[in-house]
Amino acid sequence: MAVSLGKSLAYPTSDPEFAKKFAIGALMLGPGACLVIPPLFTWGQIVQVMKQSLDGKEEWPLPAWKDWGGLIVKGLVAVVIFVACFLPFSIVAAVSYIPADRGGVGALVGMPLKAGALVLLLAALTLAPMMLARYVRKNSLLAAFNPRGLITDLKRCSNDYSVLVIMEVIALAVIGAVSWVIPFIGGLVGLVMGYYWNLVVAHWMGRIYRAYEHGEIIDHEAQLLPPSEDEHH
Repeated sequence: MAVSLGKSLAYPTSDPEFAKKFAIGALMLGPGACLVIPPLFTWGQIVQVMKQSLDGKEEWPLPAWKDWGGLIVKGLVAVVIFVACFLPFSIVAAVSYIPADRGGVGALVGMPLKAGALVLLLAALTLAPMMLARYVRKNSLLAAFNPRGLITDLKRCSNDYSVLVIMEVIALAVIGAVSWVIPFIGGLVGLVMGYYWNLVVAHWMGRIYRAYEHGEIIDHEAQLLPPSEDEHH
């Protein structure tokens, strides 16, 4: 893997003010959700992390809690993209849980719908980060929904991007298990873990997109080949 996860995994905590910035973001994402608007600021911060990374400023600290107007706009865009990606999954998953005692309808269609919901979830996890990266790079919501450009970028970044998607699936499973298993505070712990993971993914996705865009991917096979005769002269 050319663009490693390790650097992005440690990125949030490399900020000297990590504790304060992270606490503010978590509060707005969790308790602040009751007021609807505060989570948009947190999602705006996550988008800004991706922008910094994509612009080659991956060493910069977490964005400061200022420019609230810019943060809320970025947060709204992120929500639009995530709703577009995950709404089909949510609808199919909800329908799949029709009680089986209603004329046998639930028993008849439940399992196929659950399988379909799983496929849609994987599709959403695959599309969402790339769509967000395209919005950040092009500064256009339309670019995020451009099928041709999206397919081109998915193919171009497929090696590292496939690893990112696999790690997303694993992280989702772990966070879901923690939220379910830990009594009373499991949901809160899962929320905090999810927030941290989204910061990591934003930073990682920015690095991946930029590396492929600028041709910075290492050709490992070329490194393993012995020098040619011409290279000696």
